[in-house]
Formats: sequence, C-alpha cells, structure tokens
Amino acid sequence: MDYSLLLKIERGSKADGKNQCTNQERVYHLGVIDYLQEWNLNKMGERFLKRRIKGMDGQQLSALKPSEYSQRYLDYMNKYIFK
Repeated sequence: MDYSLLLKIERGSKADGKNQCTNQERVYHLGVIDYLQEWNLNKMGERFLKRRIKGMDGQQLSALKPSEYSQRYLDYMNKYIFK
C-alpha cells in the first residue's frame, strides 16, 4: 500500500473543477495518488532490503504495512494541513 498527497497551487482566483478551493490569490488542487499498490511479498522484500542492507530508517520508507502507513499519513495531515 502506498499513496501520496498531491497539492498543486496556482496563482489566480478561479477554481474550475472538483477537489479545488480558492482564495483571492491562489487556487489549491488536492488529490491522492499511487493508492493502488498492494502490500505483498515484493513490498515486504523492498522494506527488508532497504532496512537491513542499506540501513535506512524503517519509519521513513514508503514500503510500510498499510495500517502503519495510513496512520503516518493521517498524523502528517493533522499536524501540517488540518491545523
């Protein structure tokens, strides 16, 4: 499982579609991308190799169990986006 928040900020004040909001100066477009990847043996192997062979911090990897990844994602959104 892997997904990311995509945020695009444009100058201007005209919103013309879904998943947008605007103020007097900018239009904000929000989307969630990369959400169709499956947590499978390949992702488990990727995580194992990055942690054990490359010595990477497991909490910073995108190859993370879906429950842990979603909690990290929600924590980030609550801390920085939905203050």
